[in-house]
Amino acid sequence: MPLQLARKYGQVSFFEKLGIAAVTVTLPFYLVARTIAFPFTSDRKKAFREITSQAQIRYIFKNLSCNQTQWLLDADDVTYKKYIKASGNEACVELLDDGAKLMWIGPKHTEKVLLYFHGGGYFYPMLEPHVYFLDYVRRELEKKGTTVGVATLAYTLLPDGGFPGPLRQAKHAIDHLIDLGVSPQNIVLMGDSAGGNMITQVLAHLLRPLPSVPAFSVHVRLGGACLISPWVALEGDICTQSFKDNDSKDIVTEAALQSWGKTVMAYVPLSFIPYADALRADKDWFDGLHGVINRVLVTSGQWECLRDAQIELYEKYLLPVHDDVQFMLQENGVHDDFILEFDAARREKYSEFLGKVVEWVSQTFDSMPS
Repeated sequence: MPLQLARKYGQVSFFEKLGIAAVTVTLPFYLVARTIAFPFTSDRKKAFREITSQAQIRYIFKNLSCNQTQWLLDADDVTYKKYIKASGNEACVELLDDGAKLMWIGPKHTEKVLLYFHGGGYFYPMLEPHVYFLDYVRRELEKKGTTVGVATLAYTLLPDGGFPGPLRQAKHAIDHLIDLGVSPQNIVLMGDSAGGNMITQVLAHLLRPLPSVPAFSVHVRLGGACLISPWVALEGDICTQSFKDNDSKDIVTEAALQSWGKTVMAYVPLSFIPYADALRADKDWFDGLHGVINRVLVTSGQWECLRDAQIELYEKYLLPVHDDVQFMLQENGVHDDFILEFDAARREKYSEFLGKVVEWVSQTFDSMPS
C-alpha cells in the first residue's frame, strides 16, 4: 500500500481523488459479491450487518493509500464535535504540550479516569465508533454505580507524528491528569490497535525511561491497562501463522499491516526498537511491571491477523512478570471487533464479549481506594 509520507497529512493529487471516486463506485459491487458468498463462507458465523460493515473497512484499507484514507476521514476535532452535537453533552477539550489534546467524553470527573488512546496505525484519526464505544463504557459504569471521567487523547499522526511523538504526548496526558489531582492508581489506560501499542510504550517508559522522552517526575503506579487488539509484531514477520490463517477474514490484511508497520518503524532508531515493538525486546522487557500497574487485560479476536502476536505478548512478556494479567479471545472476532459494534447502523446491538470487557473495567475501578 503506497504511503507517500513525503507529503503532508491527507494531501492527495487530482488522480488520487479519481481513485477515491473509483473505490466509492466499485464498493457496492464488492459488497454485493460478499453478500452472495455470505452463506458459503466462515462469515456465516457472524451477523450479516457485521459482515457488510467489516467488508467495507477491509475494501477501503486494501484499495486506498494512507493519504487517500486520511483525506476521506474526519479529523479528531470534527468527530468530537459531531458526538457533542448528537449526545447533548458539554464539550471539554484541554490543550496539552506538543500539540496534543485531551477530549472528555461526557462530564469531566477527576476522581477516577479512563484515559483512551485510539488506534489507526498512527496514520488515522479517532473514528465515530471509538467515541460511542467510550460513551457506552462510561454509561455502563454509571449503571454499576461507578462514576468515571473518560478522556481520549488526540495525538499527532504520521507523517508528522513519528516515534516517539505519540509516547511523549501520552505522557503529557498522564501528567495532566495527575496535575488535575487524579491519583495515578485511579487512572486506567485503554487503547485499541496502535493505541494498545502506545500502552506498551508507556509501560516500558515507566520501567526504563526513554532518553528522548522526559521521565515521570513522581512515582507512578497506574490502576490498570486494557489493550484491545494491540498492534505488536509491527513488521509482520513474527508469529506469522495467524497472518496466513486470517488474511482473508480480518478487516486489515497482512500486506496492509506490514506496509504500515515498516513505515512506522522507519522512524525508530535501532536501539529503541523494543519501545516501539515489544516483541522485538528480550523476554524480561517488562520485568518490574507489578510495580507500575495493578492489572492488565489483553483482548484479541480469533480471526485477527495479529492474534498469535497478541498471544505472544500476553504469554511470554506480561504473564510471567505480573500476577494479575488476563487474556480474552473473542470467538470469530476480527481486529477491534467489539468497537466496530458502534458503527452507526449497529449502535443498539452489543455482544456478550463487550460486556466481559466492561465488567473487567468495572472491577478494576471498584478495586481502587475511594
